[in-house]
Amino acid sequence: MWYPSSNRDEERYENSDSFDVTRNPEHQAFGAGGRHFCLGTALARLELKILVEETVKRFPRMTMSGEPSWVISQFSSQLKHLPVRLRGS
Repeated sequence: MWYPSSNRDEERYENSDSFDVTRNPEHQAFGAGGRHFCLGTALARLELKILVEETVKRFPRMTMSGEPSWVISQFSSQLKHLPVRLRGS
């Protein structure tokens, strides 16, 4: 099976291509439980939470400084470039 949409399913989510940290993650192939659930999920989520918290803490006025570009792949949907301007308080 192949689930390319996952948390970006245009039939389920409004503005599906927009990054939204509040989006309900229940509709994911490998992140919502079942026998294929990744055992490293808890650690990965903790690492990402800390990364975002610390980045925002250090650069509270961070803004986008260009257009994001995406990796072109049949198997993943991820950013290749996300240009930002880092500005402290």
